Amino acid sequence: SRAEMSKLFPDGVSEAAKRLTAQGVMTVDDNSLYSLQKQLRRGLKDAGLDSADNFFFGFVETLRNFDKFRISMMTSQPGTAVANFVSGVAMTGVDMSDRFWKNIMTHPSKPFKGVLDVVAGITYDRQNAQNMMLMLGDAAPIEVREILKSGSRFAVESGSASGLGKIGRFFNIHNTLVDGVFKEAMFYASVNRQLLDKNTSWKGFLSEVGDVKKLDPRIILQAKEDALSFTFQRSYKGDPSTFGRTANWFIETSERIPLLFTSWLPFPRYQANHIEKILDYTPLVGPAVVAWEKRMAAKLGKEGLNKLAKKTGTREVLLDPFKSKKDRYARSITGTTILISAIMARASQQGKGTEKYTQFIDDDGYQRDVGRIGGPYNAYLALADGVVSYANGEGPPIWKAARDTSFDIFDAATGVTPAGYTTTMGKELLTSIANGTWTEGFKKAFGDFLATFTYPAAFVRDVYAQFEPNEAG
Repeated sequence: SRAEMSKLFPDGVSEAAKRLTAQGVMTVDDNSLYSLQKQLRRGLKDAGLDSADNFFFGFVETLRNFDKFRISMMTSQPGTAVANFVSGVAMTGVDMSDRFWKNIMTHPSKPFKGVLDVVAGITYDRQNAQNMMLMLGDAAPIEVREILKSGSRFAVESGSASGLGKIGRFFNIHNTLVDGVFKEAMFYASVNRQLLDKNTSWKGFLSEVGDVKKLDPRIILQAKEDALSFTFQRSYKGDPSTFGRTANWFIETSERIPLLFTSWLPFPRYQANHIEKILDYTPLVGPAVVAWEKRMAAKLGKEGLNKLAKKTGTREVLLDPFKSKKDRYARSITGTTILISAIMARASQQGKGTEKYTQFIDDDGYQRDVGRIGGPYNAYLALADGVVSYANGEGPPIWKAARDTSFDIFDAATGVTPAGYTTTMGKELLTSIANGTWTEGFKKAFGDFLATFTYPAAFVRDVYAQFEPNEAG
């Protein structure tokens, strides 16, 4: 009975959970876990363990679901899906450059091998990309399911079976669909490229081997990480690198303790991926990290590296095991191209009166702000703006705009802007603390914070306003 099970729970379930987790067999779906959670809570109550502690944990779980729901509402507008689509197109171009430069280093006689694989996975070879996901879903269900479960790039988690979780997913279905197309294409491209590097291809593997279960599991694992990284959805679980461990701690802590980080960094997983992209594509950072890795490896010596391999599964001290040294070199070259392009773009705006590094005035005099769709590339625009202004003997506008705080630089570095989130509330909170009273700006920002729960209604209002201009917000 439930009452009898509840008596066994306090002593037995903890050790059992530890063993199951260690063996990697806790693969039940989220609906099952959610049902199990409710049954265990009932069991605690029947066993007389429904204490204040249990109430506290129940309250924290409710607050956690509430926080996830708030975040999902922040990204529920169609504008977020548009920004995601533009970002995906931009990442496709960046990926093509990365593959080209990696080919130059690996097999220079075939510089274009696999360069168009992501484009193929989206367009003319999409059927094969979809079939691959279905076939490998049987061979490696955990890896493929993690790709599908990740939802949209701004979601902390899309697998929650709570009522709020289901509502949040419903209002973000357009984001999930957009990101799903790019993830599927990148997964296909990664598998095919890895096989191309082994002198075959996905089609060749199917015709020669036939059984997808014989595909090297390391290829599938690499493809999973590539697909999630492409759409800024890596969780960094199991990543032994310094950045990976830090990012994973940040993401998991944000999930465990609601509002601790998400009140000012609402999209921890996206922002960790955003920062990783900036580091990956900043010129010379890749070669510098590789050189540092060699120095650290030399200090550890062979014995130390063997111990590290037993502990983490890799001999890399600092480097992400899913990025080879050639990957880092290629991304550094691509990043140099991006920075040069950003400098040229900002130089074209000199004397036109733009006030921010993301603003551009076209030949017809219309001002465009690319901040929301810029993603990690906003950081290069900020750097380029400073370079151009310094070359012209001016103080960099981004520094002028942030002379009282560093929030503008924070925006560019962490990527909170693409989802429509701003740091105004943080600025006004600091001002309020300094003044000893709530400022009007903080009251308005706090009102905007509460209004995030009504974002889906804003879209309906905007559509209605096309027919009734007086209703426009």
